[in-house]
Amino acid sequence: MDKIKKGVRLDHISKIYQDPKTGKDFYAVKDTSLTIEPGSFVTLLGPSGCGKTTTLRMIAGFESPDEGEIYLGDEPINALTPNKRDTAMVFQSYALLPHYNVFDNVAYGLKLRKVPKDEIRERVMHILDLVELTGMEGRMTNQLSGGQQQRVALARVLAVEPQVLLLDEPFGALDAQVREELRQWIKRLHRELGFTGVFVTHDQEEAMQVADRVVVMHNGRIEQADKPAEIWEHPKTRFVIEFLSDVNRIPAMISNGRLHVGTIDLALDGGADGTPVVDPKSIPDGPADLLLRPKDARMRRLEAEEDSAAAQKAGLLPVVIRSAVPKGGAIQVEAEPEGWYENALNAYVLEDALPRLGRGYLMSFERAYLYRGEERLPVHVRKPRWPFVGEHGHEHSSPEAAEPPKALKHEAALFI
Repeated sequence: MDKIKKGVRLDHISKIYQDPKTGKDFYAVKDTSLTIEPGSFVTLLGPSGCGKTTTLRMIAGFESPDEGEIYLGDEPINALTPNKRDTAMVFQSYALLPHYNVFDNVAYGLKLRKVPKDEIRERVMHILDLVELTGMEGRMTNQLSGGQQQRVALARVLAVEPQVLLLDEPFGALDAQVREELRQWIKRLHRELGFTGVFVTHDQEEAMQVADRVVVMHNGRIEQADKPAEIWEHPKTRFVIEFLSDVNRIPAMISNGRLHVGTIDLALDGGADGTPVVDPKSIPDGPADLLLRPKDARMRRLEAEEDSAAAQKAGLLPVVIRSAVPKGGAIQVEAEPEGWYENALNAYVLEDALPRLGRGYLMSFERAYLYRGEERLPVHVRKPRWPFVGEHGHEHSSPEAAEPPKALKHEAALFI
């Protein structure tokens, strides 16, 4: 692909449909603006009905915006039909021609463009090599696995060298292992060819894995558009927090600058993700939701010599492990609070082996998010003090002065 790369720009686009039951108009996409840089690979992520596929189809030309304009490079393309846009789309259903072999499927678009036969053969064989299907050009498509069929579908659109490659949940019909292989493969292919790509998915892990930039959509609008790491570490809205992981939603009350959860109360500090530092007592009393992602539930073992009551006083909450399963590089556990809250919580434990069921642990909330409705409160739970003390211990005046007990030094890093 030696053409000058072009990006895509959405300028306040909207798409309006009519509800067949009520006859009322509704926005499938509303006042959406987005710049997709040339050569970038962007994922549109969100639940069913969020507007991601409608947005993709408007870029492709299969739907027309009712408001706003779409640009390919500097050229407005609303008025162009799909075949005039220099974009190509890969569908979940493959849409292969069943009576053609692999070579003829890949060559189909080139033949429609009346490319010379010698050039067609050269380009098709080159693309088949890129998609790792060399030697299969004579096979019929029903002789291929699902993953191989999807590669043929991708090879067919790459052969015509589109400016923008559009992918509508292309791996959704495949099993987990094949999806993982194709995610890695399409990342390598993008690095090699440098095409501009727009990839639609509802799978959070897939979005984070394949994209340079993730666009999270909800109710026809963009909630957040950032690099995957930025979205994961600094989600900007309640929806993004709740959509990206199996969040623990814990009802709480704020009173006189302290947070009451179940039977416990926790100290609050001002400031949260760049918000101005405020006095926690300035937050009006009333209900709040504590949103705790499993990865943010700081967990470590409760040692035999430690006093769980003193731990709780210091902001470390005693829980008991009720179930544990490996998940990626961590272990996901169901942690049952010891009397201070009625529902079990999902959390991750950073250990090499599955924890023993019934084992006592300590959990902290300092990385949880506090919301009232859709408004994030500019406070967070205070980081636990080191060390906490029992009735015969000596209390330190500040966390900086406290040295973790010798038996706990190897786990102290979990709280940093």
